[in-house]
Amino acid sequence: ELDSIISIIKLESKEIKFIDGFTIQIYLGDSRLEAEEAKEKLQLLDSLISSKIIFTQPNYRVKTGGFLDRFNANYEFKKLKKEFPNAIIIPEKIKIN
Repeated sequence: ELDSIISIIKLESKEIKFIDGFTIQIYLGDSRLEAEEAKEKLQLLDSLISSKIIFTQPNYRVKTGGFLDRFNANYEFKKLKKEFPNAIIIPEKIKIN
């Protein structure tokens, strides 16, 4: 009986794959080259920060972070805003494992 309850809990927890969170968008524009340059600049600033380029026609976006709360997102945002003046914090669904 306990094994079946554990199985049910595991199945239910696998269904939850996203939670509400925040990302920081450091670039938005129609130039792939500029998006790649922004991503490279971010890597040079902090090699531990992961980022991704997302293409949604006609724009490229460079986003970083998967913050669970606004406080942590704001902390990183303040550091990035100096180098990326157009950076903004975006509410987004964050994928969890």
